[in-house]
Amino acid sequence: MSAPALGRRRLAASAKLARRLDLAPDRAARFRLRSIGALPPAPSFAELCRWPGWPSHAADTQTRILTLVGLVAARDALSDEIDGMRLRSYAELVGEEMFEQLLALPPGGDRRLAPPAGIAAQGRRLAEGALPPTLAERLGHDAAIDTAAVRFVAEAEAIFVGEAQ
Repeated sequence: MSAPALGRRRLAASAKLARRLDLAPDRAARFRLRSIGALPPAPSFAELCRWPGWPSHAADTQTRILTLVGLVAARDALSDEIDGMRLRSYAELVGEEMFEQLLALPPGGDRRLAPPAGIAAQGRRLAEGALPPTLAERLGHDAAIDTAAVRFVAEAEAIFVGEAQ
């Protein structure tokens, strides 16, 4: 899939998520909200383009992406791991092809490596810390942005959609 097509698909998913979270109401809802003076500001297209894609996926796909986020964040520690069974456990969580792409990334993951059973939870904490303020507030998370976590999420999503180099 070409880069423009991936961008359009990502924007469409973000717009759908914004509608689902009542951040971008449809025309009838906007008219109703405007009439009572309660129209919330809608996110711009530029903001929607910066939203991560993981919140718009189904729960099982989210778990896989969040596991990948945890592994991307701990990739420096992952390269020091020598236990073959543990490495296989990580590879089974995300798939061998994605795990190989992860191992090919340059150094830059400074987080500790959680055990396979806890790597998705670590990824979720990081991904929630990378949410833009509007989306974080609507999903019930703190609006403090961790810039390193934003990078980890972007790298993990690039691997997930096949954009990794």
